[in-house]
Amino acid sequence: QALDIAPGKGTKGEWSLTLVPLKGSGPVHASRQLSATSDSGASLFTIQPLEDDKGMVRVPRTVEDLRVTED
Repeated sequence: QALDIAPGKGTKGEWSLTLVPLKGSGPVHASRQLSATSDSGASLFTIQPLEDDKGMVRVPRTVEDLRVTED
């Protein structure tokens, strides 16, 4: 299944994505496409494969707090 993932609304600059495959799922393959237009107007693109960096991300436990929506 192919996914087109865009940065969140209001994101500026660099961003990242953490993907956690389901236990027992098949392999995950990922790449990113970089696009640009040359000075002559030609469309340019490259596709870069992304490899598993063996990194782990600790996500803190959160609780709902609606106070941030109050004026």
